[in-house]
Amino acid sequence: MSNFKLSTRSIERLSSCHQVLRHIIYLAINHTEVDFAITQGHRTAKEQYALFKAGKSKKDGKERKSKHQTYPSEALDFAPIVNGKAVWDHSNCCYVAGVIMGLGDWYIHDQGEPYKLRWGGNWDSDGTIITDQNFIDLPHIELIRLK
Repeated sequence: MSNFKLSTRSIERLSSCHQVLRHIIYLAINHTEVDFAITQGHRTAKEQYALFKAGKSKKDGKERKSKHQTYPSEALDFAPIVNGKAVWDHSNCCYVAGVIMGLGDWYIHDQGEPYKLRWGGNWDSDGTIITDQNFIDLPHIELIRLK
């Protein structure tokens, strides 16, 4: 068990997310060795379009919608926190994502939820991270509904 807890701001952002994501994040914050914050859950089409125009997303929010645009949001973004500051380096992002993905897979299986998780560092879920992706979004986690 870790000594970390989500900030009020992170809890507020997480409250816009799907309940499965909320449960997974609470598990992760209690088991991680690296603190993290939730930087975004739900976002509007306008917010999504601004990220697209800035080159930070492949989804334009109109024709290609992001899972952040559902309500509750089926996606969230996080930031590892080191020495009280948000960092987005590969090692910390990969570590936090690994904790979320591992505990998320366990939770989804244990609860019989009809989902799987997808991480922005391994969009194709083939186990090869970062190097074979055409767009890298390390602080992004999303729910995929299984048919």
